Amino acid sequence: MSYAIDRDGIAKSLTNGPFFRAWAGGLFPGSQYFDRESTVYYPYSPESAKTLLEGIGLKDTNGDGVREWTEGPLAGQDVVIGLEAGEDNTAGQSLGAAITAFLQDVGIKVNFRTIAGTAMTENEAPARGKCGSSAPARPGRRRTFDCKDIAPTSGTSRCTS
Repeated sequence: MSYAIDRDGIAKSLTNGPFFRAWAGGLFPGSQYFDRESTVYYPYSPESAKTLLEGIGLKDTNGDGVREWTEGPLAGQDVVIGLEAGEDNTAGQSLGAAITAFLQDVGIKVNFRTIAGTAMTENEAPARGKCGSSAPARPGRRRTFDCKDIAPTSGTSRCTS
């Protein structure tokens, strides 16, 4: 799906560059865990995105423009991604709307919603500034993990929530 998002276009049109640049996702440059050599920058290529989505079995089987799961317990159901932005984050709302449009262009349905700033803060509070999960702890679910498990790192630091 990274191929489906025009990061350069977003950086130029929505963030009012010239000081903003396209971001590959994951960790921000400047983070102690960011490793430029390990970061993959995917060019904007909706056709590549469509080819890869088809290759993993996500296909528009009923012609409605939205891809469906073709195997497993979700077979026949639309592929849907949830995306949220805080109501007090106007840049996030603009970015969310743009990402929604790019993903819809390759057949991915996005449920984009704006939520109250306090709800967003409460959702993020347990993992703020750390590598961890903001989801409630459950048996067998780790709330802490090595940063290298989610993005390449050049060190061996352990992050905790």
